[in-house]
This record gives sequence, C-alpha cells and structure tokens, in this order.
Amino acid sequence: MKVLLYIACLATTAFGLTDDERTATVEFHNEKKRLIAAGQQAALNGVLPAAANMYEYGYDATVEASAQAWANNCTFEHNGYAGGQNLYAVSASDGNYTELLQNSVNSWYSEIANFNISNVNDFEVDPNLVTGHFTQVIWATSYLVGCGITQCATFTNMDGYDNGYIVVCNYQTQGNIISEPVYLTGDACSQCPSDRYCVDSLCAINPNATTTEATSTTTTTTTTAAPQTEMYDSDRTFVVDYHNDYRRTVALGEQAGSNGNLPSAANMLELVYDTVIEADAQAWANNCSFGYSSYAGGQNMILYETSSSSSQNYTVLLKAAVDEFVSQASSFNTSYVADYSSDAGSLFSQVIWANTSSLGCGVQACPNYDSTGFYAYMVVCFYQGAGDIAGQPIYTQGDSCSQCPSGTTCDNGLCATS
Repeated sequence: MKVLLYIACLATTAFGLTDDERTATVEFHNEKKRLIAAGQQAALNGVLPAAANMYEYGYDATVEASAQAWANNCTFEHNGYAGGQNLYAVSASDGNYTELLQNSVNSWYSEIANFNISNVNDFEVDPNLVTGHFTQVIWATSYLVGCGITQCATFTNMDGYDNGYIVVCNYQTQGNIISEPVYLTGDACSQCPSDRYCVDSLCAINPNATTTEATSTTTTTTTTAAPQTEMYDSDRTFVVDYHNDYRRTVALGEQAGSNGNLPSAANMLELVYDTVIEADAQAWANNCSFGYSSYAGGQNMILYETSSSSSQNYTVLLKAAVDEFVSQASSFNTSYVADYSSDAGSLFSQVIWANTSSLGCGVQACPNYDSTGFYAYMVVCFYQGAGDIAGQPIYTQGDSCSQCPSGTTCDNGLCATS
C-alpha cells in the first residue's frame, strides 16, 4: 500500500491517516458495495438488483493527498476535484478518526432510502431526493478511495461547527455520471473485467494481472513492468492539458475564489509543453532539495514521503501536484487579479498567470530523504514567462479571448498559438 506521510509546498506539514485508518476506510466502503453486489439492500421502492461488475475499492495515497489538501481549507463544499468526492462534517467528536470515517460512510450510505431502483440503469439527479453521496460510494467502476480529516477552529462557510471535524473522501474513477448506469445488473461478479476476479461478490484486482507469461515446450518466462524512472510523453501531455483545464476554467469565469467567482480572462494563453524547461525542472528535482532554485522563471513544487519504495505512477503524482497548487483558489481574493500580492498564494497564481506560455516538469524519487528513513518523491514544475510579479495583474479582465495577442487564436477560452 502506498502511504503518503506529507505533501508540502515549500513547507512540510505532517498529516494523514494511519495505515489502520486507511485499511478501515477501504473496508467500510467495500462492506457497502458488497451488500449491493449481493442484492441484499432495500431502497426507496424495493430491493436493489445484484451487481454484475462491482469493483472492490483499494486505497490510494495520492487520492488521499488531494482529499486532505481540501479538508485543510475547512470549507464545506466541493472543490472541483477531477474525480468523485463526498464530504461530511460533525460539530462534536472525540477525535477518533476511525469512528469519524465509519460515521461518514454510514451517513452517505443512508441516502439509499431515497434511491429509486430505476436509477440503477440510468443515473439522474432528483433535486427533491438526495442520493449522490450514496451512489458515489457504490458506483461500480470507482476503484480507488482516499480520505482526509481536519479539525477546524471555524469553517469558512458554516456556523455552529467551531472545533468540529470535516471528512473529505475523493474517488477514482468518478461516479455520478448522468445517464450512465450506477452498475450493471446481474449475478454478482458475472461481468468482472478480465484483470479482476471475484472475491466475496466484488471484482478484485487479480494479483497476477500485471505479469505476462510466455510458454514453449521448453521454457517459461515471466515479465513485469519496469518501475517508472522518467517522464513519458503521456505524462507530458497530461500535465500540460491539466494545467490548461484549470486556466480555461478561470478564463471562462467559472473558477470560485474566496469571495466569489474570479472574473473571466481576456488574454489567457494556452500553455505548451517544453522539454528544455523540463530538463531544468528535472535537474532541480534530482537534487532532492525542497526549496526554490535560481531558475529564471516561475516554479512550483511539491514533496511526498511514503513508507513504500514501490514505483509511483508519474501521471498520478503530477495530477495530485497540480490539484494541490490550485487548491489555493479557495483562499484567493478576486482583488488579487488586478494587483498581484504574495498573499494571493503563489502556486495557484503561477498556474493561471496569463502571460506564462510554457512549462516543463520533473519527478524524482528521493530514497531516505531525511532522518526518518522514508521514501520521498519530488515533483517540480518550471514555467516561462514567470508569473507572481508583485503589483502586476495576473491577467486582463474581460470576455475570454477578447484581448488575445497577435499570432494566437481562441481555443475555448484560451489564446492558442496559431
């Protein structure tokens, strides 16, 4: 199991669940999925049919990182995480995390009382009957969960919960997709995919699915995928597209800040990926030194420590890093758009700095990062041209693409190079 001990942006702050709490979280979720898969649960208008393709959940530390980062904001609302998300808050607790996690899952699952059987094959939202937390818990193809818990002196958007707790659970892949089936009906496990096998009514990962065997009359060879040690083109495409997704959200006026939606952007450039910049970012990541370099451009970075030396997927690490950069939007005041200040949160502002045109990122495993003996990963992204210039506008306000520079054309809110 991957264990995230901390994630930080030029500061390291310990947080996260224990391994026992992570194990309990997965089991609380799988207990609920198992009941549905076996056809044992009554809903609003009858017993739900059995599930033919109900995936067993696993726990993922990078999903946890995104959940914990949002929980730390003490804001009881969804944050636009690119996956599923459930929230739970309680005004009083003895701080027992396992109990909080169990109560949250039970609370979400209790919405089964509102769930209409007809929605199994065709998910829809009924504004009069809340069911979305329940359906995310039991969504058949959601297979990873990660949760974060924070005690909040105050909540940013709720009264009466001082010193209460917020529980955030994030999920991959996302559930609650309109018009899609929540699960396929049929005998339990009768439609498990080929890389999964049946364990107590759920489709569990086949431990042998990552190996391939070639046989002949004389030899047997087993091969496994090599650990990832460099950026792949798929990682590069993902990280630039993911940055541009967030930039587009801002450009179209759809990004929430601390005091309302940010104004739309008239001149937001579409980022392109640059392998020369990547080389600089990778060189700094290779130092396993958590702090700003002398790079003459913008830079964002994040640090993980894990108790496992098993290879981490770079796309997953890059996604969690960008999500963490953008999580600063929750404390971002719209006044910073016209007049940048370091109080704005330099990670988010660099991601959305209008005149930044290119980026490159590096990922480096850092064994024995500190005296604790844990295994760390450094994720570094460098940008050209640099953002976060005090007193300068982050972007020009106005209708999206209304002030694109010459040589660019509008691409769904962003000024793309022709």
